[in-house]
Amino acid sequence: MAVIQSIGLHVPGHKTSAVEIVEWAGRVYGQSDQLRKFRFIVARSGIENRFSVVPDFREQSPNGLFSLNGKFENPRTSDRMTVFQNEIIELAKGASEKTIASAGIDPTEVTHLIAVSCTGLGAPGLEVGLGEALGLGQSTERLAVNFMGCYAAFPALRMGHYICSTDPSAKVLICCAETCTLHFRKTDFSDDLLTTALFGDGAASVLMTADGSNDPVRMEWLGHSSVLVPAPDEMSWKVGDFGFEMNLTQEVPAFIEKHISGVYDALLQKTGRDKVDYFAVHPGGKNILEGFARALELTDEEMAPSFNVLRRYGNMSSPTVLFVLEDIRRAFMESDKDRALVFAAAFGPGLTIEAAILEMTK
Repeated sequence: MAVIQSIGLHVPGHKTSAVEIVEWAGRVYGQSDQLRKFRFIVARSGIENRFSVVPDFREQSPNGLFSLNGKFENPRTSDRMTVFQNEIIELAKGASEKTIASAGIDPTEVTHLIAVSCTGLGAPGLEVGLGEALGLGQSTERLAVNFMGCYAAFPALRMGHYICSTDPSAKVLICCAETCTLHFRKTDFSDDLLTTALFGDGAASVLMTADGSNDPVRMEWLGHSSVLVPAPDEMSWKVGDFGFEMNLTQEVPAFIEKHISGVYDALLQKTGRDKVDYFAVHPGGKNILEGFARALELTDEEMAPSFNVLRRYGNMSSPTVLFVLEDIRRAFMESDKDRALVFAAAFGPGLTIEAAILEMTK
């Protein structure tokens, strides 16, 4: 048995509204076709705010990551990775400290740390730096899930499930931290406009144990599914000379809409359930959420947690589905239900669909 005992969320301090991101794009692109396209994408995105580890998207900094002497420049990947290394530990620490405090444990009680990120690379990695920043014991086992994209929380949660199922004394801290905004690239490609409109920065952390006895809501991991739809060219994430390059075609929502009902039905059968009460869907974008809702014939109310997270934060890659899960956990606590099932799903390069069913009890 494995139970999510607590969830901690954290975003960086630089908040940018939809109006501000369009104003920033105007300074970068000027009056051009790219600006008109970007303005349309932002208006259609359903995103009101997103957060960044850099102030560039709301302030005219003379020498920020994306400017030199007041003029825009595409920074090299090495420059972006320098900012990543400087910022990622504090971002991840903010979420992890909230999780540890909510669980009511001492950091030295953590037996395993799983660090997740796809927006920066380095060694020693996040799993080492975060462990030191939190004051975890030197014997804490450290694992890393790198470069898997928006669905990466699920492989990490599966690891936690496997560890807790074999070691009842384990306390597994999982932290997903992403700095997506570091990878803006000024190009003529629509994919780069789309990713800039969609993505923000953030971190989410959970503690998994065998019983979750210290938390008012138990969230037990009942079963999971991982499906690879053979569409590698529809969504990809590659390291380039000037940042990481995202390829995200307009066909992705259609692929998810076509396949998600089969994933849902198979997972219900696997866990011996007939239906669920809540849906924690990774808000990869408005079109993805709309396609998901059509496929499973879900109401606006059932999709509200995902749309609300998209509106408030944008797509933060791997931590985003955990933000949705926390919204659902709070709604469950305020409800008159004593028990409820959650279907959680996220999507990423490959095209990969990851899903799980969890049971919440008070």
